Amino acid sequence: EMHVEWSANEKVSYEVALGAAMGGARSIAVMKDVGLGWILDPLLSSTMLGVAGLVIVVADDPGAETTQVEEDNRWLARFAEVPALEPATVQDAKEMVAYAFGLSEELRKPVLVRITVRLGYSRGMVRLGPIAHARRRRPAAFKKGVIDGWTGYPTLSWPESGTALLHKRYHGEAAAPYLPLMGPRPNEAAVLEAVEACPFHTVEAGAGRALCVITAGLVGREVREALAGAGWTDVTLASLGVSSPIPRGLVGRLLREHDTVLVVEETEPVVEEQVRVLATELEGAARVLGKRTGHIPYCGEITSEILGPRLAAVLGRPHPFQPRQEALEASITFLRERVPFRLGGQFCAGCPEIAPTAVLRKVLDDLPGHGIACGDSGCGFIAQYEPINLADAFICMGAGLGVAQGLARSGLGGKVAAVMGDSTFFHSGIVELINAVYNRANVLLLILDNKATAETGQQPHPGAFGITATKARTKELALEDLVRACQADSLTVVDAWDAKALEAAYREAMAVEGVSVVIARGTCALIVERQRKEQKLKQATAR
Repeated sequence: EMHVEWSANEKVSYEVALGAAMGGARSIAVMKDVGLGWILDPLLSSTMLGVAGLVIVVADDPGAETTQVEEDNRWLARFAEVPALEPATVQDAKEMVAYAFGLSEELRKPVLVRITVRLGYSRGMVRLGPIAHARRRRPAAFKKGVIDGWTGYPTLSWPESGTALLHKRYHGEAAAPYLPLMGPRPNEAAVLEAVEACPFHTVEAGAGRALCVITAGLVGREVREALAGAGWTDVTLASLGVSSPIPRGLVGRLLREHDTVLVVEETEPVVEEQVRVLATELEGAARVLGKRTGHIPYCGEITSEILGPRLAAVLGRPHPFQPRQEALEASITFLRERVPFRLGGQFCAGCPEIAPTAVLRKVLDDLPGHGIACGDSGCGFIAQYEPINLADAFICMGAGLGVAQGLARSGLGGKVAAVMGDSTFFHSGIVELINAVYNRANVLLLILDNKATAETGQQPHPGAFGITATKARTKELALEDLVRACQADSLTVVDAWDAKALEAAYREAMAVEGVSVVIARGTCALIVERQRKEQKLKQATAR
C-alpha cells in the first residue's frame, strides 16, 4: 500500500513525508535543487528529533541549465547535519534509495540522496532483484516526556534548553543525567561509523602512488573515461558513495598512501574541503588539489574532455587529448561564426500564454511611467526573451509579485506588473497576494492559467481538472475564488486567446489604485492535443 502525491510546494511535501515517518511509515520527498531551500525550516527543526525512515532526493543542476541558480545542496546537507549520498550510476540511484531508508532507520535521521541533472536524464540497465514484501512499519510513539517526543521545542528550559541538549547529545556532549530523558536520538559517532561502512565506496587501485583521484557521484565515470583514454593505469580512482560526511578512515588511508590527491566533484568543493581538513590532521599526508587550487573548474558539468588536459597537467605528462580538444574548440568556433546568437527558449506552437504576455507588454509600453513587469517561474518565463521582452526582473519561483511590491514602493511611480503561472500561484504566489492586499500595494498580477504545471512535467495541481497524482478524483480549486477570498481590489477573468479583451482588462486594471488581478485562462496546447488524441482513440475503440 502506497500513497503518492504532488504537493503544493516542497515545504509541504517534506512536512507530509515527515509526518508519515513519525507515524511509522517509510516516506520520501523528491525535489529539484532550489526546492531544498524551501524545506530548510522543517528540515533543520527535525534532524535531532530521532525521526526514522525519511529520505530526501534532490536533483542539483551543474551549469544551471534548467534552473536560476547553480547551487550545491551538499552544503545544505552539511548545514543540517544529515548524511548526503551520491549515486554514480543509474543502478546506484536505485540501490541507494533503498539503502537510504535503512540508513535513516539506523541513524534516526533524515538522509539526503543527491543526484545531478545528467544522472536524471541517464538511461541504463537496472537489475531490480527480489521484492521484499514485508511491511516495514515502525510503531508510532507519541510520548509526552520532558525531552522525549516529536517537538522541536522540548519542554525542558532550565537549566538548559531541551533543543540545545538534543544537539549536545548528537555531538556526545550531553551530561549523563539527561540521557535517559531523551529516548532514541541520533548521534554523530553512529553517523560516522555508518558512513565508513557504506557499501557504495569503491577504490580502483592504480599501479603507482603518484596520484589518487577522489570523486563523488556521476563525475567518477568521466574520470574513469579520461584515464582509460590516456592509458594511465597507475592512477588510483576512489569514488565515495557518501560525500558528506566523508569516510575519514578510507580517505585518511588514501592520503597516506599517495603523493597527491586530486578531488573531482560537481559543483562546490564540498568533499575537497573535508579532505583538506583531514589532511591537516595527518602526518605525511598527500598534497590536496582541486577547485581551491584551480585544477578543477567550479562551474558547469565536468566531462572527460575537461578532465583530460587537467589530469595531464597534474601528472606532468604529455597531453594526449590535444587533437580531441582542438577538434572540439574548432567545432565551437564554427558554430559561433555561423549560428545567430539567440537568448532563451520559445513558446510551444499554440501556447495560450503568448497573447496574454505580448499584449501586456504592449499596454505597459503605451502607459506613462516605467512600464515594469516582474516575471516568475513557468512557461511565461519565456516571455522575457525576444520578441516579447516582457520581464524586467526575474528572481525565483513565487518572487515576482513580492519584488513587484517592493518596486512599487521604491518611488518609481505607477503600477508595477507581476506575471506568474497557475501552478506558481498555488506553490507560493497566494502568500504574496495576501501580503499585497494587506499592505495596500499598487500592483497588477497576471495569472496565466493553463491548467498544468506545464514547463516541468505536465503534472496536475490543485486547480487543474480535479485529479491527483494517482488520477483519483478530487476537488478543483478555482483561482478566482481564492483571489476573491484574498480581497483583491479588482479581478477579471479573460480568455487567453482574446487579445482585445486582454488589452481592455489590462488597461482597466492598471487604472485601479491597489491590487488588480487578471486571470488569462487557456488550457496548455500539449494537454489539448493529448485530450484530442485520447478522445479520438476512445471513439475508434467504441466503433
